[in-house]
Amino acid sequence: MEVNQIDQIHEDIVETIREPLLILDQDLRVILASRSFYKFFKVTPEETVGQLVYDLGNKQWDIPRLKELLETILPQKTSFNNYEVEHDFATIGRCTMLLNARQIERAMGSERIILLAIEDITARKRAEEQKDSLVSDLQKALSEVKTLRGFIPICAHCKNIRNDKGYWEKIEKYIHEHSDAQFSHGICQECAKKYYPDFNIYED
Repeated sequence: MEVNQIDQIHEDIVETIREPLLILDQDLRVILASRSFYKFFKVTPEETVGQLVYDLGNKQWDIPRLKELLETILPQKTSFNNYEVEHDFATIGRCTMLLNARQIERAMGSERIILLAIEDITARKRAEEQKDSLVSDLQKALSEVKTLRGFIPICAHCKNIRNDKGYWEKIEKYIHEHSDAQFSHGICQECAKKYYPDFNIYED
């Protein structure tokens, strides 16, 4: 198959991919870009094709992490997968991108080209951060919840409770310190008759 036929196949494949995709030559200049790349990054073919990848969009792709991937990691391997890059892009703002790249031969015995796929995972990362924050808040709230468990020593007469240090204290104080319960005071019928016999607080 001739190089021109290979290039046409590459172009057809690129045009069918939904995620932004670049094809770079060995000098890291753009040979081809997908329509989704132009749409997502708000650039034109005239601004893109033939340009060094770092010069795209007023140098918005001049990213140290991307340079490391393309110039250090990729020459040592045929591909890299799922590398996150967070960056402020001039046209779309701050985004988190997931980069995947692979080197392939343009044709048998011909020069190699680089396929660079770009996936915007900004929304996913924000959702994960919100989830982590919610889980953290929930764990903090649960850690602050006070519960009473086990046997509680209580006086059979005065109803005071013996605390962990061995001191007796009022039941209201003990429960207040060991739970989130709140007290409202009243008087029961038996105590009303005993302590306030002259007042008909409760009807018989």
